[in-house]
Amino acid sequence: MTILWGSQTGTAEGFAAVLMREARQRRYAARAIDLEELEPEELQEMEGPVLFLMATHGEGEPTDNALSFYKWANEVERPAGLLSNLSYATFGLGNRQYEHFNSMGKWADARLAELGGKRLVELGLGDDDADIEADFEAWRAALWKQLSPDEGVEETRAPAPNFVAEVVGEAAVSTEPPLAWLQVMFPKQKLVSSELLVNRELCEDASQGSVRHLELATDAGPTKPSLSYEGADDLAVLCDNGHELATATARRLHLAPRATFRLRPLTGDVGDMPGPPPPVPTPCAVEDALRYHADLRAPVPKQLLLLLSEHAADPIEAKRLHHLASAAGKEEYHDYIHTQGRGLTELLDEFPSTNPPLGALLELVPKLAPRYYTISSASALDRSTLHMTVKIIREPMHGAPTRTKLGVCTTQLEATPIGGKVVSFVRASNFRLPADSTTPIVMVGPGTGIAPFRAFLQELKVRMSGRGNRREGGEEGFWGGGGGGGWGDGPHAEGSPGPPHPPPPAQLPPPGWRSVRAPPVNGTPRTGHTRLYFGCRYSNVDYLYKEELAAALKDKTLSALRTAFSREGPKKVYVQDLMRADAKQLWSLFATQNAHLYICGGTSMGRDVVSTLHQMARDYGRKTEAQAAAFIQAMETEGRLVKELWS
Repeated sequence: MTILWGSQTGTAEGFAAVLMREARQRRYAARAIDLEELEPEELQEMEGPVLFLMATHGEGEPTDNALSFYKWANEVERPAGLLSNLSYATFGLGNRQYEHFNSMGKWADARLAELGGKRLVELGLGDDDADIEADFEAWRAALWKQLSPDEGVEETRAPAPNFVAEVVGEAAVSTEPPLAWLQVMFPKQKLVSSELLVNRELCEDASQGSVRHLELATDAGPTKPSLSYEGADDLAVLCDNGHELATATARRLHLAPRATFRLRPLTGDVGDMPGPPPPVPTPCAVEDALRYHADLRAPVPKQLLLLLSEHAADPIEAKRLHHLASAAGKEEYHDYIHTQGRGLTELLDEFPSTNPPLGALLELVPKLAPRYYTISSASALDRSTLHMTVKIIREPMHGAPTRTKLGVCTTQLEATPIGGKVVSFVRASNFRLPADSTTPIVMVGPGTGIAPFRAFLQELKVRMSGRGNRREGGEEGFWGGGGGGGWGDGPHAEGSPGPPHPPPPAQLPPPGWRSVRAPPVNGTPRTGHTRLYFGCRYSNVDYLYKEELAAALKDKTLSALRTAFSREGPKKVYVQDLMRADAKQLWSLFATQNAHLYICGGTSMGRDVVSTLHQMARDYGRKTEAQAAAFIQAMETEGRLVKELWS
């Protein structure tokens, strides 16, 4: 059996590991393969079932690691019977909040059939907005009923461990993340450990919700890698459970936090199928494995519950844990684990007699995945720093209001001190300004959706001024004036000895800087209309970057700024309401001047904005329903409609 996964955040990869362990228990020679490592031509010769776990990324796009397979399968010259020897099953991972729900799972299932593949079971559609694990469980049950009808479909025991952890020494205490070890865990990425220069609150009253402005140093030194980014790229931050939670969990497992261990394989290769890879590179410290690999607060999967049950000394606790993992306990499991958000550390406290072995636990615990944030600064203005605009997640659990949901990465960033280190890598995004300076731009970004547009405004400021600064002997860094940067809140204002920033225009440039000419796009200053729609609850509470936006409007970087404050008037007003009020003018920009529309924020808002555009096409473009839809599709295809949305 071959299990192929296309994953962006690690969920599909985790499901692939579950299937591989289960398949091996059922005596399959099973392997799980990253789609990026697949030679697609091999599909014609693969023996046994081939399972595809396909996550949908962004607005109906393939994940980064599935892109080459997607391109290969879509080549028109592929003969219809190319994969006639293939027996396959597909499970898609998506979220119904998005317009193109599970498009990659649907595409893969249909395209494999077009190429002659034989479908084993119906396509499974996982919905992360509801209970994606329950969706996966139902699809797995159908799969095993088809493949192993005589063996049953319910797991009653934890998978046999592939590794045992053996203590080999003790690691030294370190205050910095183990970058070299993390790089082994993320071999495809260029990881950088960056110093945090600024960490300040953006909201006037953080008790009603906190949003932090963070600045990272991009250059780690002359011999170390640095963060390089363009436009409004994404920054992937590697999560850190923190010293306290990791050490408390280690002690609960009766392990010394700084003990180093090695994972010794218990199983080898099966025929030409290699044995499973270790969950973490070893030797490593217990604390590091629990701090940077294990998602200690994520809902515990059923296979891990079975492991905890089998290693519980108290028979009452063992029975309860086993029941939660059973088909009979399905509803209780969903409520107790998913709705109420119970992770491994909490379960270890609630079931104190359980003491699972570390090697087996690390195989089954959810993997701590990076979190992605749109960069809110322009490298054209200052290449020495990278800015983030982060909403801190600290709110009642949906469905369990007496319990608190904490954002793993946002609370980590909130607590990082000035001078602390953040490990991350950059991923390119589709947020790019049009090259033609006459092209109108319409930006819609309520709340932290302002992030890419703050970057845009900084870049536009540089293009309009045509001037910049750089230090002698260093990389160029552009000084665009005082409108877009908020430099009074730079690292020196926070007490950090970070690299110099461009000063406000009332001050002289710092020593070592000299003026250079930054050529404007197409050799002329920007003349196209630039409009921003920003929304928040209150103008005096959570109006992010208020002074910067006012300055951009004053110096003509922005042609128009439209703000919606949803809690200030007799009725709630949102950015999409303002767009409907401006519909006639906006339609003129889109229909006759080829304006670009950029949307960043929640999926519900994004759908409403696109619906508003659709209505404009009907009301002012006199288009039919189908013609309006085709117009919007053409904008997306041409790169004139760019969306980055989250649920």
